[in-house]
Amino acid sequence: MNTTRRMLMLYACLMPVALTGCDLSDYFPNVSQPVPVISPGYQVDIDGHPVRISGFDDCPRDKDEARHAAAQDEKGCIVLSAERSEVKVRLYQPAGAVIETWRIIREKDAHRSDIIRLQRPNGAFVMAANL
Repeated sequence: MNTTRRMLMLYACLMPVALTGCDLSDYFPNVSQPVPVISPGYQVDIDGHPVRISGFDDCPRDKDEARHAAAQDEKGCIVLSAERSEVKVRLYQPAGAVIETWRIIREKDAHRSDIIRLQRPNGAFVMAANL
């Protein structure tokens, strides 16, 4: 029983220390943050149907790691870099390919984590397809 109480006290002391590492970008603003990238072929829900998408950006390359299989073409990625407020996207719908410009909306959630939402020209928010 005494050992359990000591362990609980130890966890209570270490928990605030562990949680402070969750938002290190505020403490290290000069360190480059990862840039979100959507690989070509990713599927989103368009009007209740899964639709493959691609972009017009160069796909990033990691010099030390194996490249993602979908990014083998070099182009076709959708790069959501911080300086962008919109991005051109190609939708591969059954009737043919369509190009749209999506708005990039950046927000913070209740935990101050970054959230990126994409909005289509018709005002609908982009959602991943449920496959």
